[in-house]
Amino acid sequence: AGAHFKGPVDRWSGPVVSFVTEAARAGNFLINITEPPAFLKPHSQEYFGPSNFDYCVYTTALGYLDFCVAQYTVTDQRASTTDWLLLGSQDIHLVVYVDQEGGTAWQNFRDSTKTIFQPFTTATWMFVIFLVIPLLGGLMVVHEYGHAGSAFPKMESVVEIDDEKDGQQEIKERKVPLYRHIIRSVYIGYLSVLQQNYSQSVVTYGAMLNLLGISFFILTIIAVYTANLAAILTQQPVRVTVSGLEQAVARGLRICAERKTLEIVRALYPNITDDTFVKDPTYLGGDGKPGFVCSLCQSRRRVFEMIQPSMVSRNDSFCHAAIAPLEDLEVEKQNGEFCKLDIVGEVVGQVQTGMPVYEGVSAELISLLLKLKNDGVYDKEVLAARPESQCQPAVQGEGSALSIQQLTGIWVVSFGFAFAGLVVTFLMPRIERCRKKHVQSVIGYDQTGQRINMLERGDSWIHNKTIMKNSKRVFVGEDSAERDLDASSSGMAKNKFGTEATRRKSKGDDDDGFKGSKFTSIHDDDDDSFNSTNGRNYRYS
Repeated sequence: AGAHFKGPVDRWSGPVVSFVTEAARAGNFLINITEPPAFLKPHSQEYFGPSNFDYCVYTTALGYLDFCVAQYTVTDQRASTTDWLLLGSQDIHLVVYVDQEGGTAWQNFRDSTKTIFQPFTTATWMFVIFLVIPLLGGLMVVHEYGHAGSAFPKMESVVEIDDEKDGQQEIKERKVPLYRHIIRSVYIGYLSVLQQNYSQSVVTYGAMLNLLGISFFILTIIAVYTANLAAILTQQPVRVTVSGLEQAVARGLRICAERKTLEIVRALYPNITDDTFVKDPTYLGGDGKPGFVCSLCQSRRRVFEMIQPSMVSRNDSFCHAAIAPLEDLEVEKQNGEFCKLDIVGEVVGQVQTGMPVYEGVSAELISLLLKLKNDGVYDKEVLAARPESQCQPAVQGEGSALSIQQLTGIWVVSFGFAFAGLVVTFLMPRIERCRKKHVQSVIGYDQTGQRINMLERGDSWIHNKTIMKNSKRVFVGEDSAERDLDASSSGMAKNKFGTEATRRKSKGDDDDGFKGSKFTSIHDDDDDSFNSTNGRNYRYS
């Protein structure tokens, strides 16, 4: 037990030892390693417990020692006994056993299935699937609806077949429900992302700007997804039992901890009971209370030694996980030990660290030590003594999922183009009203420069010897008698677009009824039938 207080000085090492040695040089005083009086040990154990660290604090508080050279955890009980030089703070983490060799066949199948979704967080996937793609795709209907040559016409030509009249067919115009265009536009949006190309033609300037936003979104989101997925696939998968302290407590896992660390965590998490923590085993020199604090062992090391999930059911001295300062685990890994242990989740808490100083010399000594600490002497020693792990790092790929905030640039540019397209679409009608003449182009072009015949959709091509009468197209015969073409008994024909054509022989026609016929294009300015279908409607006479 007295090994804590044996010299010489060069037997001991570490940032605190180097810091105090430098202070002795600067302050021109000697360091004498002194063992506390033995008769004080029972009193220390009664007040603090069996720890030799507490034994030194107790002796310093009574003035038998001037200070203790160690990086102590400053608890409420310790702070109430004497003065302290605060050195800093340490983060407390949940430490668990990690498995890099894989689990059951079902676990491997489940994890492999989830791999393709790991590049983005769940919130990011929901944002992209249920907001970004439907919004950018649906805006195409706003820009293109009812425009000549667009894929979203107001009217469409249909063939009505009357089964009661021997399959008599009649071409009619009907309004296209808006919801059909919206559903189709959203579907094309999803398809374009999967195909990495928006192939549908657009004709308005607003739609072209919106298409820039869609194209930028597809370019960047696919590139980011591919790069992040490639990084995840090259990482070694890690399997852990829990992801944080609250989950460990909820699942009823047993936890190991050094007693001073336990007291700090208990103060931060009142819902955690003593039954959660492993008791210091008496057969190993412990006192049987929650948390390790044995005087004949290294209690901080024992925290890691007892993490053996497979042994918990057979011996209640073992645990599934532990809570400990990160520095303690780093020191052990410096020697290549406990390589299958790693921290998970967020920081559980923080511990203040410091050195106990006797009140009789604290004013002068703490003043000197603080000056050196503020000059960076202590921090320099800590960085120089930082342990380097001899273990292979356990890389966890799940932590690399990208959030919505990390992809802000994609949202800004994509929606910026979408907003610009809306501005153009709603300003164009006002600009057209300012013009003295309205000109409708016969030839239009889509976003790729491909030609679109804007008068071709739903256009009616008819014989030049027909006229409109009573909202019907009728044929003018030789005797000037007007006969209803729809009532004609002539044969029926269909053009290559599947629309109906009525063939009728007349004087001057050749035997086949088509050669020598004259056709003219008729367009009624009062209806929009020209943009309602993808093919020509022919009527032959």
